[in-house]
Amino acid sequence: MDNEHDMLKFLVNDGAFGPVTYVSSKLDNEVDKGTQFASVVSFLVLIVNNGFEDLEIHVVLKRQHVSNEAKDMFNSDIAFKNEVIMYTKILPLLQAESLNLFPKLYCTNQMDSMRCDQQQILTFENLQHCGYMLTKEKIFIDYEHVKIALMKLGQFHGLSYLAKRHHKDTFFKITNELIETKFTKILPEFKEMMRTCMLRGIKPLMEQNKETDILNRVLRKLENLTEVAQLLVKPEEPFSVICHGDFCRNNMFFKYDNSNPSETKFFDLQNSLYTSPAIDTSFFLYMNTTTEMRDKYWDKFLNIYWESFSNTVPNLEFTFAQFMEHFAKRAVYGYLPTCFFLPMSMDIEDMDVEEFSKLPEEVKQRRMLTCAGNAGTKAITDIVEHLLSKHYLHKFLEL
Repeated sequence: MDNEHDMLKFLVNDGAFGPVTYVSSKLDNEVDKGTQFASVVSFLVLIVNNGFEDLEIHVVLKRQHVSNEAKDMFNSDIAFKNEVIMYTKILPLLQAESLNLFPKLYCTNQMDSMRCDQQQILTFENLQHCGYMLTKEKIFIDYEHVKIALMKLGQFHGLSYLAKRHHKDTFFKITNELIETKFTKILPEFKEMMRTCMLRGIKPLMEQNKETDILNRVLRKLENLTEVAQLLVKPEEPFSVICHGDFCRNNMFFKYDNSNPSETKFFDLQNSLYTSPAIDTSFFLYMNTTTEMRDKYWDKFLNIYWESFSNTVPNLEFTFAQFMEHFAKRAVYGYLPTCFFLPMSMDIEDMDVEEFSKLPEEVKQRRMLTCAGNAGTKAITDIVEHLLSKHYLHKFLEL
């Protein structure tokens, strides 16, 4: 297909939008395109005719990156398949429509990879024309946004826990189809880049002689990134749930009432996985809260999540104290993607993913070491310091 309009025309003619005919389509320039890393997203207004009148449908067209380098960096083939499994199998089993938490999926050609010139395409409703919007803050969000996001996350996790309880065999059969995308199936050169990012936040504390024994032991354990990632995401009963897998501000829309967030919706389920709830909570809280907010509200945030989760699941099989012990051993997971994405997001120079993926490895590593300068280094070093102060790194070493 030459462009987005040809793709939409193909999908309409293929019946993806029901018994309508294609009239025209145009780019939607009235939306916030947000931050795009793992896929290429276009916003369009589709005009169709149902035999009586023309109708407007505002859609989001999501495609893989063009280059093989970018596809490999984000495990795009697996990621797109995960999202299809979530929408067609798992969300219906969870009865997730009761939460009204995800945008509508109009169509997918994932089931036939030869369609649309072998490009994998997902088409969603555009929530920005339903009163939802991205936060004005591009990285760090305020207390009210964090609160509503954690409340809804707790409910979503709770639904998956209930599905596991009531439909155990079906639940595990389907969830076993999901594949971890971020760390366990990555190229050797990307592992080296991740080690560079991890060391960037740890090295300043070692230079200050802050708990160097613990930090050295953590670094030794992190040398085998694939093994550690598998350890962190390995389900442990009874705690595990279906996680979003990339739960951060970039993948949330909010609706407002007098400038206060009143509703939220989540999107981008490419990295979803049956795993520890710490995978979602730790990444979100480390990626999208400031050092000051963590110092002030950390325990309260975890209580907000827990209350929402436990209120969704009657007769829960474990206590808050047991949950916190489980969380403490896996909280370091939040640092792994954050040490890569946070400085990149803070950098004043936008990064083109296609161009970045084709750079020589030494150039990539140098770029990741200097993203956002001293502010980027301090932001991720503060996270390591928080992990130390909460004894999460000590607990991680017990795994």
